[in-house]
Order: sequence, then structure tokens, then C-alpha cells
Amino acid sequence: MNVDAKRMARREAIGKRRPRPPLFGLTCPAPLRFAVFVLTSLMVTGLPSLVLAQAAINATETDLTVDENGPDTGSISFVLNTQPTADVTFSISNDGECSVSPPSLTFTPNAPLNWNVPQTITISGTDDADIEGTHTCELTVDAAMSADADYNGLTTALSDVSVADDEAPDAGHDLKPLSRILQQDFEQTIGIHSRLLSSIAGDAARRVGRAAGTRSCGDGTASETSTGDTGMSGSISHEIGDCQSGTRSIASARFTALDSRDIDSGGVLNVTFQRERMRTGHDLVGMLVGGYVSRSDVDGNASGHIDGYGGQGGLYGVRDLQNGLSLDYYAALGFGYHHFDLSFGDAGGGFDTKGNYGYAALLGGAAISGTVDFDSFSLTPRGGVDFGLAHASDPDVTIRDDIGNSHDELDLDNARGGRGHIETAFGFGGRGAGLTGTIRQPLLEIAPRLFCEQNHAGNSSSCGVGGKVKIRYRQHENAGKFGVLIDFETIDEEERSAFE
Repeated sequence: MNVDAKRMARREAIGKRRPRPPLFGLTCPAPLRFAVFVLTSLMVTGLPSLVLAQAAINATETDLTVDENGPDTGSISFVLNTQPTADVTFSISNDGECSVSPPSLTFTPNAPLNWNVPQTITISGTDDADIEGTHTCELTVDAAMSADADYNGLTTALSDVSVADDEAPDAGHDLKPLSRILQQDFEQTIGIHSRLLSSIAGDAARRVGRAAGTRSCGDGTASETSTGDTGMSGSISHEIGDCQSGTRSIASARFTALDSRDIDSGGVLNVTFQRERMRTGHDLVGMLVGGYVSRSDVDGNASGHIDGYGGQGGLYGVRDLQNGLSLDYYAALGFGYHHFDLSFGDAGGGFDTKGNYGYAALLGGAAISGTVDFDSFSLTPRGGVDFGLAHASDPDVTIRDDIGNSHDELDLDNARGGRGHIETAFGFGGRGAGLTGTIRQPLLEIAPRLFCEQNHAGNSSSCGVGGKVKIRYRQHENAGKFGVLIDFETIDEEERSAFE
């Protein structure tokens, strides 16, 4: 069979073959049928899927229990989920009931490579005076800052921290005795300010009242007792007077001892610096600054002590009113800080109290006086007013008993009051009796007094009577002065006495 015959026979055989059914009802050419076969084979056998890790801040809350006063603290560890392309920094803020250290964390992508090394913050409870019981602190991861767009702005949620309170519930102790003691300490302190300033102005009036020829000049040191409503006091001073310029510098220290109903005993040391000058023959102006330290011992309803310190500063002066009369005056500001540590006993058991208060005061006063000399005595009437207005901060009291510690806050009344007084001093001996120069000058002074007061709380006013007896001894005009004073008053069945 030749070649052409073979070709024809093959074509006839192919034409007689049985046709294949179409795939899925479709008649497709062979290349397409092969592609579908390969696709279906891949769908049946399958391949493992590829999942990429996402940027995230992971937190491990190791310990979420703390207390206010330590030592129990908590901790949380942080780590990044993937390696960043730039530094990632975020802060951890709180609601004030706790604190964290460090307050912010930074993870780096390069050396030192620490993005996958956990960093830990320490959580501490905030110690406050509130009685809250066990409470919570809310922590917040602030939005991260990074040049990596995947991490910039990311945050993560944290659980609340449990904070144990270190204050015990109020045991119901009666704090009225404490409030009364602190109020009295406050008012006594304002009274000390006022008496000191009034004494400074009164001493200036006596200096102005001296004849120009007998006014002391140069250096001089004197020790003398000073006036006061209750208690005992003494002072020592050093003066430098320049009669040509009319200026005088005075440094003085004054000690006052007090005794009252609720405060068994107390002592106050005042140090004052003055600078004054004569404007005319009988007019004087001066400035003063000073400070004090005090300690009061309490023994009665309570036992313990109150310590304080403070100061004052202001102006004073004397003005000649003609006809032998002069006006002395002062205006000053006072301030102080007092700390107390007192123990009480009540029906609920004994308890201790600690705390403090501060105050600021505005003080002023004026008096008119004049001296008339007779052959055997001198007559010095003096009348004046003093006022004070002071505000104290509310004492924050820590109470300690068998149960634990608790806190309370007291309310001290403003110390505001006024006092008007008039007295006439009869002086025997001294310059008025013709004694001058280096001759000894013993002086006996008796001064009955009438006064009216508005109490420090400002709620009522009343009047009383009193007086003083003063004995003073001086060798000569520029020598030291020595003396003793007894002062007494009675008002509303209350008696006050002082020995100075």
C-alpha cells in the first residue's frame, strides 16, 4: 500500500471513533480541557494557607493587687507582637488611685534589640486620707508613638487594679475636746500677737514722752517684765539710739508663760527687730519684724503637746496730739503653723490624734495717753482699742486606736474680736517726783482698769474690771530696768491673772 492509501485509511479509522461526552455539558477543545483538569486537581489536593503576624502590644497582667501604704505592689509586663521598623513608645496613665513606674516604655527594632523582650511596670497604691475600703485603679495604655505606621496609635486594654485601703472606718470618737483645745490654742496665739504689738506701740509712746534732753542715746541694754492678760512674761532688749538723726534700732526677746483651762501650761519665745525714727519733735514712725516658737503642754481631758512657730511684721507709730496727749498705733500681719500630738480617753477606748493647722491674722490697735506730773506722783490715763481678725486652716486629724488609723477634719472658728479699755495709772517716785540723772528711780504704779470685749468667736460681748500693780527699779536713765508686774481681770465669772 502506497503512502497515500495509508493516509486515507487512518483518516477513515479516526472518523469511525466514538465521540467523548462534553465536560459539564460543554464541548471544549483539548487545551481548555487540560487546563480545567489541572485546576480541579489543585482544588481537591489543596495547599497550606499563609497567615502574616499583625502589629500589636501584648500585656501580661502578673499582679493586679496593691495596697495604699505598701509594701504590696503589682506588675504588668509588655512586649511587641512583631518587629517594628522604628522605635515604639507608649505611656501608661492612671486615675490617681495608683501610680506606675516607669510611666512609659520604649521598644527598639535594632540594637539593643528589645522589641521581643518583656518590659515590666510596677504598680503602687496612692496613699490618701479617704476612707474608701478596697477600691480600684484604672490603668490606660495611651496611644503609641512611632514612625512605624503599623504601630503608631496602637493601644491595648488593661484590667482594673485592686487597691486595699489603709484607713480604718471611723470608730465614732468624740473630737469636741480636741476642737476646743485647738481653738483655745489658736485664740491665745492671736492674743499674744496683739499684746506684743500693743506693748511695742506703748513703749514707743513712752520714749516720745521723754523730754528731748533726757532721751537715751547710744547703746543700751534693758531687761524688763511686760504686760499680758494671762500668764507670766519677761523680756530683754538692746537699743541703739542716734539722737542726731532721730533713729533707733531695737532688738528684743520676750518670753511669755501661759496657763488656761484646757492648756495646762505653755511658753512662747518672741524675737523682734524694730527700726524707728522721729519725724518731728514728738512724732515717731517705725517698722517691725519678728518671729516666735511656742510649746503648750496639755494635761486634763487630753495629754500631749502643741508646738508652733510663726511671725509678724508691720508698722507702728506715735503722733503728738498737743496738750500733752499722744496717740500710739500699730497695724500688722501675723502668721503661724502649729502641730499637735494629743492622746484622749473616751467610752470607746483611748485614741491618739496628730495633725496641724496654719493661720493668718490681721491685727491693729490704737491708744491715747498723756502724763501729768505732780510733786509726789504722776497721773497717766490711757484708753484704747485693739482688734484682730484671723483665719485658721481646717486641721487634718489622724486618729490612731486599737482598730487602726482613720482621718477626720475639724473646723476652727475664725478668731475675730475687739477690746476697748481705759485705765489710769498712778505712779509714785521716778522722774515725776524730781529724781533725775544718775539717782536711783524706784517706781510704783497702780492702775485700775475698765474694759469691754467681744469674744473671739464674735458672738457676744461683755465688760469687766481689772488692774495692775507694777514695781520698777532703774539705776539711771541708760541702765538696765528690773521690775515685776501683777495683772488681774474678771469678766463673766472668769478670772484672769498674770505675774510678770
